[in-house]
Amino acid sequence: AFDWSNAWLISANVLAAVAVLYVCCFVNFAHLIATYNVTHSREVSGTGTLLDVNYIACLGPQAVPAIDRFMRLTTSDPRHSLAAHRNRLADRATRSDSEWRAWSYRDHRLMAYLRQLSTAALAPIPTP
Repeated sequence: AFDWSNAWLISANVLAAVAVLYVCCFVNFAHLIATYNVTHSREVSGTGTLLDVNYIACLGPQAVPAIDRFMRLTTSDPRHSLAAHRNRLADRATRSDSEWRAWSYRDHRLMAYLRQLSTAALAPIPTP
């Protein structure tokens, strides 16, 4: 119907792929995944599956705000090992903040979050 060439199809697909990859550069997937898992965990929502502590911890320092939210909302058993993971991740984020060549907007926002908590005397969370 349109009689467009194969070159047009290839260039349109390449353009779409580049646009998707560019947009994905600005999405904090670790934070998004951790927040989703915490929100939909059985401990928080009452339905769903139990929170996988090891998986949340392997998402890296960007999961710290979601871990803090989980610990505020629950009093369940995973809190003990999760507090240790949280403190380790926060410490890792703090140490990497001193390296200026590794600066990123995500890390900057995480450090602002951690500084806000430390001024409120909430961090680090004591481990039992």
